[in-house]
Amino acid sequence: GGAVRTDGVVDEETGIIYLGTALPGLAPIGIHGHPNQGMAPGPNLYSNAIVALKIQTGELVWYYQIEPHGVRRQGIYYNIVLADISIGGESKKAVIGGSFQGFVYFLDANDGTNLIDPVAIGKHNNPSNVNLGNNANMNLEQQVGDKFCPGAEGGLAGPLAFNDGKVFAASRNDCFEIRARILDIEDDEHEDDELPAFIYATDISQPQNSNIQAIDTSTGNILWNLDLPNIRWGAGVTVSAGVIYALDFTGILHMINSDTGEEIDRIDFGGSGTAGVSIASAANGEMMVFIVTGGDETLVPTDGIITAFALREDGG
Repeated sequence: GGAVRTDGVVDEETGIIYLGTALPGLAPIGIHGHPNQGMAPGPNLYSNAIVALKIQTGELVWYYQIEPHGVRRQGIYYNIVLADISIGGESKKAVIGGSFQGFVYFLDANDGTNLIDPVAIGKHNNPSNVNLGNNANMNLEQQVGDKFCPGAEGGLAGPLAFNDGKVFAASRNDCFEIRARILDIEDDEHEDDELPAFIYATDISQPQNSNIQAIDTSTGNILWNLDLPNIRWGAGVTVSAGVIYALDFTGILHMINSDTGEEIDRIDFGGSGTAGVSIASAANGEMMVFIVTGGDETLVPTDGIITAFALREDGG
């Protein structure tokens, strides 16, 4: 199986919770490295999947595996959205999720079937078993020197947003390559054993940047695409009153017209940005935008800062 690393969503009418799962769990605990996935042949069920469970009993209602036998440390790492969308003029309750493999999925909440074909976002090159179902190579192994996009930390770069019949998704164009590594295994059964393994690293020959795209939930068509010069990581896309607020990893807040994809303005906060923007009412009733930056040493050591802006009555 695969770990649950997403915020699930509950349908209170049916008592079903929808969750996303990550890569197959074949890895020594506490060691950064990845054994040969060929040692675990087969689909590795329920990893790299969206699953529906009955809350009261834990019974599996359905599952949709986006990549059987995944070998690239990818999966569904961010939020699942439950929304009513229009398909062919008919209202459907949809489960919407995005993956590190660089796809957004629109599934029927009742049975997990595709309402729309998977929508590719961002850069794609040299795909693996993604979206192949029973046609996937169930004995696939990692290959040293293999390069692929999106990388193991690419694809969907943060929680997606749903508003007014559109999904807004940010992708991280961070291509990876596979390198060899030897893992030292020390436990009660294996003393000083060595295990051939792999490590996934950024392909420095490829540029790193991001995209934000708007998807029409009735057709799966890309309505617009905005290229961003910097990468994103973990910060969700927030949309309110026709404005998208998107914070990139370098701490630049992008404000974007949700209808056209045109950038309205940007602010550089000078510290890393890995948290989504929040919009809430202050004690006096005034609507505020809250931005969290810093508190990280990946780029430059900075203090954690919360910045608040008041929204004008005209939405500005």
